[in-house]
This record gives sequence, C-alpha cells and structure tokens, in this order.
Amino acid sequence: VLLGGNFTAWGGTPRNRIARLSTAGLLDATFNPGNGPSNQVRTIRVLGTGKLLVGGDFGNYNGTNRQNIARVNTDGTLDATFDPGTGAYTRVNTVTVQPDGKLVLGGSFPRYNGIGRRNFVRTTADGVLDAGYATNTGANDVVFDCKLQPDGKILIAGEFTLVNGIGRNRIARLNADGSVDPTFAPLSGADAAVYSIALQPDGKILIAGEFTSVNGSARNRVARLNANGSTDATFVPGSGANSEAYNVLLQPDGKVLVGGAFTQFNGVAQGCLVRLNATGTVDNTFATGTGLNAALQDFALQ
Repeated sequence: VLLGGNFTAWGGTPRNRIARLSTAGLLDATFNPGNGPSNQVRTIRVLGTGKLLVGGDFGNYNGTNRQNIARVNTDGTLDATFDPGTGAYTRVNTVTVQPDGKLVLGGSFPRYNGIGRRNFVRTTADGVLDAGYATNTGANDVVFDCKLQPDGKILIAGEFTLVNGIGRNRIARLNADGSVDPTFAPLSGADAAVYSIALQPDGKILIAGEFTSVNGSARNRVARLNANGSTDATFVPGSGANSEAYNVLLQPDGKVLVGGAFTQFNGVAQGCLVRLNATGTVDNTFATGTGLNAALQDFALQ
C-alpha cells in the first residue's frame, strides 16, 4: 500500500509525505524516500515499471529540486532520469499516463518549466514539455481530475469556465492534440466545481463535485453525462447528496460508489459513502450503517 499526503511519520518512524506499507500494514523499510517531498503529496500513479509518479505542492524531493512533479524509483529514491526542469509552478492535482508513456498533468499552475501552460499540460515520459500539445491558453481555473478515453481523447474536470478560450463550464473533452473537442458540448455544464470523473464502457461519463445543476437540470453533486456532454436523463439520483461529493467510482457490475462530505443522499442518511444502482437510485443492499463521521476524500476497488 502506497500512502501520500501531508504526514511526517508512520508509527513513530519518520516518513515525509510518502510511505509504503506491507500487506499487513507495517512500514516497508525497503522503501526509503529520505527526506521525501518537501510539502504535500496529492496524487500517486504506479507505472508499469513499478516506478511512481508523485504530484503535489512540493518544491523538492529529498533535497533535489522537483517542482510539484517527480518520478520515484521502487526503493523510494528519486529517479534522476525524470527531469521536468522547473516543473509545474504550483500544485499538481492529477496525473494521467497515456499508452505511449506521455503524461497529462492537471492542477493550478500557470506554467511548466517556465513556459505558459495554464492548469493542464502534456509531457514526455521523462517529464519534458510536449510542445506539440495544443493547450494554447489552457484552463482558466484549477483542474482537479483528468481521465483518458480509449480513443485517446482526455476528459478534464475542475473549476474552470474556459478551455483554450472556449466556454466549458467545469468539464471538457480534449482531442489527442490538446485542442477542445467540439463534439463534446455540455451546454451550460456544471454550476460549480467537478472533482471527479469515471468513465463507463458505453462512453457515458459519471461526475461528482460541488454542483447542484448540470446543463440546467437539477443534479446535486452527482450526475451522468452522455458521450456528447448532454445530461443522461436515465440516471436519476433524486435529491442527490446534501454536501460535496469528492469521488465517484464505477464498479465492474455497473453500480456506482460515491464518497464525500455528505450526510444524506436522496433524503436518506448516508455517512459520506453511498452506492448507487446504474439508474442512480440508492443501492440499499450496500449497508453502510451510520458510515463515516467526516469527509471521505478518496477510495479504490480491490
């Protein structure tokens, strides 16, 4: 188990913001990051080689300059062959790895390695800016999540209202070259932040966030879009979540997990975690009881 965050120790042993545990939950001493990242880790991606991509708010990794993005060897040491230069000027929230090894980063940065790239950028596998990726003016506000579609297009979600100068309220789809995909036109989009995206095999898109309306239809914090960005009217979550939803995840059986800061979903008590049927109704066979007593930020399926 890999951990990333803002901690400085595990069980009394120093571990700055990144650590690895054994399957029994014990600290894995063979993974030693030294001083590790100098500030918070917000995302970790495991590569096919076993190495890790780490993004966040840090300025260095174990004393070596790495602005908010780094690659880490399997033993926790910095991989010096991944050199992003001055990197992302500020926070990296999410990293997506393409099949060709290129990386798409999303966050709240105004530039990458000194070149203007607002809030999303693509790099080579070794962290060098991909100048052929047409981000132009980029997103005009933070990007929280990005997901790669099977056709090579990328969905991005966040707080933005413009992408490459084109109106896109909090969710957009990019072509493989970084240009805005005009076939994904979500009308008025979401009226507040979208934090998380999940792709369905049929091309539909699940979103979770802070919004209460999507394309003019009432959708409290959870919604499903058709492949063209329109609201899927067959997914009806009722009154939805009564507070933020931070993450949405599709199960192999088509059911949907939603986590966040909510205490109710469609009027029924749900402590920050709920499972929905494919139609958006609450799955009452998933008995969470009183659930969690504070916000759920992330989860994963085994």
